[in-house]
Formats: sequence, C-alpha cells, structure tokens
Amino acid sequence: MKTTIPEEIFIECIKSANNGDLQAEGVCPECEKMIKFKYYPYEWDPRDSTVTYMGICPECGKPIYVGD
Repeated sequence: MKTTIPEEIFIECIKSANNGDLQAEGVCPECEKMIKFKYYPYEWDPRDSTVTYMGICPECGKPIYVGD
C-alpha cells in the first residue's frame, strides 16, 4: 500500500532536488534514447520506508519512475 510521503522525508527530497542532487542519466524505456532528467518524490511505501521518484523524459514526455 502506497501513501502520502511524510513531510520530513518530502522536505529532504525537495532540498536534494533544489541542490541538483536528484538527477539521473539513462535510456528512456519508451523512446529508447539516452537522456538526462531530474526526478522528484512521487510516492512512499510505509512497509519498507522506500520512496519512488518520477521524472519526465525530455525527448518523448513520458514519465520515468526511479526506485529508492
């Protein structure tokens, strides 16, 4: 069951995003091009306290999900 990200975790994620720490490079699974993209907190799983992040492919505009 996924739920809202707790405020303290969300604040730390946003601080990291603002510092440029939440960036990735890889191949988009949709358009299969090599890309660089920023990602942001999307959902939190309280069972194991993991955050799933989401970014947008700058080439095709499809969402890309990154696990914690």
